[in-house]
Amino acid sequence: MIIDIGRISHEICPRHPDITEISNLWNKFVGDYDLVYRLSSGELDNKILGIATIWIEDGILQMGGVVGPILPISETEIIKPFGAFAGETMFYDPVTGEISHQKIVYVRHLD
Repeated sequence: MIIDIGRISHEICPRHPDITEISNLWNKFVGDYDLVYRLSSGELDNKILGIATIWIEDGILQMGGVVGPILPISETEIIKPFGAFAGETMFYDPVTGEISHQKIVYVRHLD
C-alpha cells in the first residue's frame, strides 16, 4: 500500500507478515529502555535522551515512538519494516540486552 500525503509526499507501507505463533525470542525484547548515544570511542554516553518501550500487541512486536512495528529476523537482528527507517536493521546484544540502531543504543531500563 502507498499512502499519498497531499501529493507532497508518500509513504510505502508493506504488509506485516502473518505471524501464527509468537516466538519466545520476542519476550526477550519486551520492556522499557533508556536511549543513549554511542560515542565515537564506542562507550555509551551517560545522558539519557529518552525512554522507549517494546511490547507485543495483537501478535505484532511494537516499539514506541516513530519506530512502530519491529520484526526479529534472528537472535541478534531486528528489522524495521515500516516508517522512516523501513528496512534498517537494529542489533540486539544478548549479553548486555542492549539494542543498537545507528548511533542510538537502547539500554534496558532499571528501576
